[in-house]
Amino acid sequence: DTRVVGAGMTRTIVRESQTATYIGIFYADSVAANPFDGKNYNIEVSDLTLQTSGSRAIDQVQSAIHLGNCTNGHIRRVYFDTTAGFGAIFGGFGTDGNYADGCSITDCVFDDVGTQNCGVLNGKDCLIANNIFINIGLTGSQGITVIDCEPNDFTDILEGIQVVNNIIDCRGGTGFHYAITVQSGGAENVRNNRVADNIMIGGENTGALTKKLVSGVSLVANESSVVEDNFVTFCSQSGINIRNCVNISTSGNTLQMCGAEGSVVGFGCIATFNSWFTDNLMEEVATAGSQDFTITESE
Repeated sequence: DTRVVGAGMTRTIVRESQTATYIGIFYADSVAANPFDGKNYNIEVSDLTLQTSGSRAIDQVQSAIHLGNCTNGHIRRVYFDTTAGFGAIFGGFGTDGNYADGCSITDCVFDDVGTQNCGVLNGKDCLIANNIFINIGLTGSQGITVIDCEPNDFTDILEGIQVVNNIIDCRGGTGFHYAITVQSGGAENVRNNRVADNIMIGGENTGALTKKLVSGVSLVANESSVVEDNFVTFCSQSGINIRNCVNISTSGNTLQMCGAEGSVVGFGCIATFNSWFTDNLMEEVATAGSQDFTITESE
């Protein structure tokens, strides 16, 4: 059992190492060796700021917080300030049957994080909620996935993951980014996940049209999952993309100025079966060549 609790975001500041090339600031012992297939219990990191050392290149530090296959792990009220690698990650390899269980990333601010801001690599019943993501993409970084829930091996799982009530604002960042991705990455058990009530802002129409958001919500190879009540605006490709899925419910989403790159659709559904699309709203498709909605090889 481990708790690292600061005095508040603005009062406790911890910096990345200037020399370590592997782990960032906080990590669990299950991720100290490769492969990261161990197990941890009851870890909390909260109420502090994690800050770049100022001398680290992008990806020189793997992650600011990586708690691996933790049960009851929580990252709360942490300000990620220009960190050079991943922000907050749960899940390691599932080769020994371990996974993150009952973990959460909540009420955090991710500001100018170098690569994927947060996510779950291998987990069950985990929550990513009430976070704010701004200035997406550290200067010099490539396009990133802001919230990335993606296993790396067929032994991993991704079940009961909830991504809810987050704000992703790409207007002040650099590069072109993907907001929320929940996909199999080769894992067989990717199901019962929910992406809901998130706001994704890719640009604005003040002066020259800018679109730093490539995709809003991308659901790939999921079963019995839900995408509902999300708002996506100024997205150059699909605001919502459902692909290779079964039993998906997609409802109450609003897509505004999405699908502006030629014939790219604002709302796409490919090779998906036994699924429902209800009460979704498409507003202001940006170009004459774009389409609102398409279903391909699905039923």
